[in-house]
Amino acid sequence: MRILSGEKTSTFDGDQIATASQVARFVVLDDIRALSLMARTNSVSSKDGPLNILVDVAPTYSIGSDGALIATLPFKVLLVDSAFPDAIRATVDVEYQLRYHMTVPAPPEEHRDRLLSAFSQINSVFNAWPFLRETIHSLSGRLGLQTPVLPVLRISATPKAPPHIEASPHDANQDLAAQANP
Repeated sequence: MRILSGEKTSTFDGDQIATASQVARFVVLDDIRALSLMARTNSVSSKDGPLNILVDVAPTYSIGSDGALIATLPFKVLLVDSAFPDAIRATVDVEYQLRYHMTVPAPPEEHRDRLLSAFSQINSVFNAWPFLRETIHSLSGRLGLQTPVLPVLRISATPKAPPHIEASPHDANQDLAAQANP
């Protein structure tokens, strides 16, 4: 999932949001921790201009031996000079692990990947976002860069167009008549 600093909303398929919410009702966030952190600056001047932020994340999940849902979120963040889009001023790689207590047993195997992948893609990223915002803000200052603020992450469903149905009135009437007189 790629998130740009200018975007205010991350858009997901409405079915994916509904699927994630089925899991969200039965989990409690117990712990969040940074597993790894690496930052590298390519900047030579503390007078660099404003920065654009590119964020990539590819969440995964597992079920712990105690039945906990464990989401792992490896974020890759690029801080790019807004005046020179090819000029990457810094790269930050941070991996968070979120541990959720499940109030019900894990979903059956045949539904597990669909449910827990959706939850990890949406809810876990949303839960980790404030930690990522703080990390990027404090690290960029320590790297001598302007301190950008990651926008608030908002989740919304992709609007679906109503189904397009074409039928002439004659065809529709024939269909109704055929159903009435089998």
